[in-house]
Amino acid sequence: GGYILVLLDEGGFSLKREGGETIFLSDDADRILDSVTVEATDTYFSYARQSDGDPVWTILGCTPGAANADGVRQVKSPVLSHESGFYQEGFDLELSSEPGTAIYYTLDGSIPTTEDFLYEGPIRVYDRSPEKDRYRSVPNVTWRWSLEEEAGEPVDKGFIIRAVAVYGEGNGRQVSEPVTATYLIGLEKYRQRAVVSLVADPEELFGEDGIYVTGKEYDAWYLGGQEGDRPDANFRKKGREWEIAADFSYFSDSLSFSQKVGLRIQGAGTRSYALKNFTIFARKEYGGSRTFDRNIFGDVASHKLVLRGSLANAICQTLVADRDVAVRNYVPVSVFLNGEFWYHANLMEKYDVDYFEQRYGISDDNLILFSNGLLEIGTEEDLAVEQSFYDFLDTHDMEEAASYEAIGGMMDLQSYIDYMCINVYIDNMDFSDTKNVVMWRARNTAPGPYGDGKWRWALYDLDAMEWGNPDLWGLDSPQQKNTFS
Repeated sequence: GGYILVLLDEGGFSLKREGGETIFLSDDADRILDSVTVEATDTYFSYARQSDGDPVWTILGCTPGAANADGVRQVKSPVLSHESGFYQEGFDLELSSEPGTAIYYTLDGSIPTTEDFLYEGPIRVYDRSPEKDRYRSVPNVTWRWSLEEEAGEPVDKGFIIRAVAVYGEGNGRQVSEPVTATYLIGLEKYRQRAVVSLVADPEELFGEDGIYVTGKEYDAWYLGGQEGDRPDANFRKKGREWEIAADFSYFSDSLSFSQKVGLRIQGAGTRSYALKNFTIFARKEYGGSRTFDRNIFGDVASHKLVLRGSLANAICQTLVADRDVAVRNYVPVSVFLNGEFWYHANLMEKYDVDYFEQRYGISDDNLILFSNGLLEIGTEEDLAVEQSFYDFLDTHDMEEAASYEAIGGMMDLQSYIDYMCINVYIDNMDFSDTKNVVMWRARNTAPGPYGDGKWRWALYDLDAMEWGNPDLWGLDSPQQKNTFS
């Protein structure tokens, strides 16, 4: 006559969003008292008895500690007659949903409401490239946005649709999870590279509180005389509170998939560019998994990916993949944001706990990682671990054999040698032991060749390599740069 709530933490087990797993209830003698095979459910919904003790199971809103009858029935998302991807010619798109529901849709990337288009028949999907740019022409995406030149010819465009199914009316109205699709009509030239389509609510991207723009506080200062301290722009702000939900689609000759993700602005100086970099997160709250549904880089699963430019930065890492320094895989992609072509970029891995666990066998709770001299992964106690390493260097003469042998027990000397040689060879003008560098180690001794607790290095940001432009730094040739100064 009561309820038992069993909480499963991250280290335990979870239920796959796509369903198919069986749950057993047994007694102390291992006699099975009950069981159920779970069906696919969206986030925030549960597979449950229709009411307490009811033999019929259905999908309801979660009601921990309360009667199942209090749960709201899940409305299934609409089904689209065509999958996302490339099409040579336009077509009529049909939408369908459960009996008794109505379908509403949008074509601008926004989440549909009952105020948007009501589906009443096939929707013509076509090449929208000749239409006026909507998002590439948003003005307040740079510091001095009123001085920027107006956009030129319209960019290529995909056809974006988002749709929801709605059941009931008024306070009893129930709305499905939105379904999103990207159709690239007559854009065969983009097949030369992989394509990434990002679709997010325009208000969360470009509204006055959007992550991509300067924001209302800055704009009020900028347009109102610019008195006092300059407010920080939205695109400069970081952290989870500046992450928005988005739909991520990936198309290539060998792999195509879509899933819901988190999206943030990425980078340092590039944040102030009109065409900004992005970090893309797979999270359980968005798509049911903390890793991407498909492995883009061989057999390696990814939790975070980054979209950024600089082909040289990406290529140089692949050229030294056989050295004793961590590098990141990448794939060249063409990026569309809310249907508009944004830029050509590189989709790269991020250094995170998943990366080091899969590559080097270091568990997520045993990793210490410093980026640009700051602790990024680890505990407060790990600050002392790094400090003791530098304290030893400051107080011992490395020309003494005993000191050199001792430091060899604290750091992987070959990793540091390779890290230095690579950066010197490419003439990286923007790195040091605390600038554009990642160093990592296992906190406690662990099995495997990388569990020895030694510091190792990872290539991070090679954008300032100056093979081709030494005069930017006042030099006649790259050879004049004294890296060790």
